[in-house]
Amino acid sequence: MAKRHFSKKQSKSAGLPPGALIHLGEQYSENVSLELLGYSKSKVSHHVGSTIEILKKNYQPQQINWVNLVGLHDVTAVKDLGEFFGLHVLLLEDILNTGQRAKVEFYKDHLSLSLKMFHHFEGQEVHYEQIALVLGKDYVICFQEREGDAFDTLRERLKSAQAKAMLKSADYLFYRLIDIIVDTHYAVLEHIGESIERVEKQIFSDPTPNTLQNIQTLKGDLIYLRRIVVPLREAIAKIIREEPELIREDTVKYLNDANDHIIQVSESADSYRDTISSLTDMYMTVISNRMNEVMKVLTIIATI
Repeated sequence: MAKRHFSKKQSKSAGLPPGALIHLGEQYSENVSLELLGYSKSKVSHHVGSTIEILKKNYQPQQINWVNLVGLHDVTAVKDLGEFFGLHVLLLEDILNTGQRAKVEFYKDHLSLSLKMFHHFEGQEVHYEQIALVLGKDYVICFQEREGDAFDTLRERLKSAQAKAMLKSADYLFYRLIDIIVDTHYAVLEHIGESIERVEKQIFSDPTPNTLQNIQTLKGDLIYLRRIVVPLREAIAKIIREEPELIREDTVKYLNDANDHIIQVSESADSYRDTISSLTDMYMTVISNRMNEVMKVLTIIATI
């Protein structure tokens, strides 16, 4: 059901010095897209291109700048963006490694958060992608693997000057992106819940070996979801606990709310895992009962 990548091969980076920039992951998009959405209380500007020139021409420190880079496979684009904002080379190395767990890192004038975002459904498969968010004094950078995301509603509200974020600082935009990504995990839980209901009906109507395979797939999906959620909960809690200067006291309240949502996702995943365990027992019981009925019929025929 889920397209899972539990680990990435690190052989390409073996023997290289710390800070060596090399992309570790799959290439999902041929093109590289760089988007700058700048806003203040009174105005909004939006620019899209493929090179760092977009920022050099249109970046304004006196406003909030939301920068979105799509195409982590382009190491040059990531490096140019890092140099423009003065990002630490070890941070850029982490951004290019798409197989790592969620984590937060603090630097002198910026902080970073790596996490996974649900991308889209294809039949029974749930696709995720690596997202890296970087928060600075007047900017938030979002590094993405592929085109398309869950931010379109926020993006459109900002462009139409209707978003609450326009009255807030960059840390509030940082929170909003996190909150939207966490909401996508709820969509995955809902998808898994619907799949569990289908499997349960199949067990009682027409259980087959494929039914057991579906149960095992669902179990693997929940394990992977927990591998996403639990480290993210720890990372958000660390931001709240450390209280970095970039996060305002008012925004901490919002981050606490986001962390509560992450805990709910984790608890729901645990509940579904117990349900799936019971489905396995149920499947074995139904198959055993059917086998007993067959044996009874064969015994009667043999006796006659």
